[in-house]
Amino acid sequence: MKPQYKITGLLLILNLIVTTVSATEKLYDDEIKAGFVYNFIKIVKPVKSLTENYNLCIVGESSIRNVLPELNKQRVHGVNIKTIEVDLNSDISICDSLFLGQVANRKTLDKLLGYAENNSILTMSDVALNGNLDVIFYIKQ
Repeated sequence: MKPQYKITGLLLILNLIVTTVSATEKLYDDEIKAGFVYNFIKIVKPVKSLTENYNLCIVGESSIRNVLPELNKQRVHGVNIKTIEVDLNSDISICDSLFLGQVANRKTLDKLLGYAENNSILTMSDVALNGNLDVIFYIKQ
């Protein structure tokens, strides 16, 4: 076998290994972020009383979006967590907390954030929504 074919083969194998490791690290990062979300909702007591579930609403695109439904196996404040995927036009009055991914429509996002603030909905994100802000809390006592 010619040396250039050996080198090309080794580079392809190395690329495959690096790609696999990168994908694993990304999943691990997303699991850590989901752990933070769980701890935030566990620590912050909801304003409204909970009867059935703690509704964690998910809006927008984020790599963590696929990991958050794992929280459905957990309990907080005496009830089960229920993840609900919503869009920008959904009624978020059912949400006890809101996780925001990347959202294209800024005007509707601002309206959604205003509603969340006025109704004391714990709001979190893993994207820079305001230029440099990655986690947002709206808590009123």
